[in-house]
Amino acid sequence: MTRFCTIAVSLLLCCQSVHGEGAPHSAPGAPLAVSVVREASRLALEAGASTVPPDWETLRELAPGKRIIVTTSTTTLAGEFISADAATLVLQHGDAVERVGADEVLFVATRVRRGSAPAAVFGTLGGIWLGSALAYGLAETTNCYSGCAGVKLGMWGAIVGVPIAGGYGAWRLSSHPIEEVVYRRR
Repeated sequence: MTRFCTIAVSLLLCCQSVHGEGAPHSAPGAPLAVSVVREASRLALEAGASTVPPDWETLRELAPGKRIIVTTSTTTLAGEFISADAATLVLQHGDAVERVGADEVLFVATRVRRGSAPAAVFGTLGGIWLGSALAYGLAETTNCYSGCAGVKLGMWGAIVGVPIAGGYGAWRLSSHPIEEVVYRRR
């Protein structure tokens, strides 16, 4: 309704200024006529833009290929995000490409894995202790007659690799997948 009224006011002012009818303040190029036309155009654009649901822009920020779960009033779809525009959400569900209207979507969620930071820290500290012990054991028990390249590589692998593996392993064991809501219709 607002859009119709702004268009009608704009046309009325334009017709008056073209035909030279009306008061002197409605002459072409008069500040009042220019302001009214500009505001009518702005209102018409805002009325057209209000058809996009609030918070819909968050879907445009998703990376293509991200696994999402879309819930509508009739079904739930799981697939990979392709794109989203003002009117539709496009996802790949198996071999089929699904298009869901923005007005049909109730909410969209992604699946993320959340782990424990303290578990990762303690796993890394345990890996440092274990890696240092392995490197010390290699250095003390190995006799190098012709070259120690393999032993040095093993020591560096123990000092660097074991803490990394310990931290990641502890984080992975303490983690669990959760659904994070990206968009919810208000």
